[in-house]
Amino acid sequence: MKLTGEELINLLYKCVDNQEIIELRKKLGVYDTPIITKDFKEDGYDSIESDKMHAEIFFSDISKFDKNVDNDIDCSILFSGIDLWKRTKIPLPFGLKMRDSLEVAIQKIGKEPDIDSDWLPYKGWRLKRSNGAPYTIGAMFKNDDFKDLHKINLHTVKN
Repeated sequence: MKLTGEELINLLYKCVDNQEIIELRKKLGVYDTPIITKDFKEDGYDSIESDKMHAEIFFSDISKFDKNVDNDIDCSILFSGIDLWKRTKIPLPFGLKMRDSLEVAIQKIGKEPDIDSDWLPYKGWRLKRSNGAPYTIGAMFKNDDFKDLHKINLHTVKN
C-alpha cells in the first residue's frame, strides 16, 4: 500500500483488523499503541498521534455510524479519519499542498466548501467516495486570510 491522501480516503470505514489498516498503523509507527483506551470506552472514539509522519488517526465504535454506509463493514471498530499536519510526509489528496490558499484548494477539489467555522480559519467539503460512502475533507488555514493551508483532515460521516 502506498500512503497517499487518495489511499487514505479509500481506507475510511475499514475495520480496525483489516490488513490495510494494520499496515497503515505500522507505517505510521503506531501499531503497538492500543486503540481501546479509557476514552474510547467512554466516548466511542479515540485517536493516536504519529510523530513520525506528522498525522493523527481516529478510530470509532461502529454503533455511532449508519451501518448501510458501506456494505463491507462487519466489525465493531473502524478507521474513521486522519488529520495531516503541516509537516506531514504523506502526499495530500486532490494534489493539495500545505501552504495552498483557499482559492487554490477550491480549484483542486473542484467545488466550493460547504462546511464553515465561525471561530476558526477552517473550510470543509462534504464528498462521496466512488462507492457512495460519504466523507469530509477539512482544511485549516494559518490565518483568517485563508492564504496558508496548515492542516488537512479526512473523516467519515456519522449519522
